Amino acid sequence: MKYIKFRYLIFLEDWIFGHYVGFKKTSITNWKAGDVWIFNSEEQHYGVNASNVPFYSCQVSSFK
Repeated sequence: MKYIKFRYLIFLEDWIFGHYVGFKKTSITNWKAGDVWIFNSEEQHYGVNASNVPFYSCQVSSFK
């Protein structure tokens, strides 16, 4: 049986200017605390903090 690894990106605080998350074809801004983005672990992704405010998030890996 082959398992697929998924990741859950959980935003812990509301978005502020200078905080960015993106994937190969999608950029994410304007999130609210508690929003969740689910993606395959093979998908290229990035997180950027271009502000002077800390950027907190939680990433959980899971198998399905």
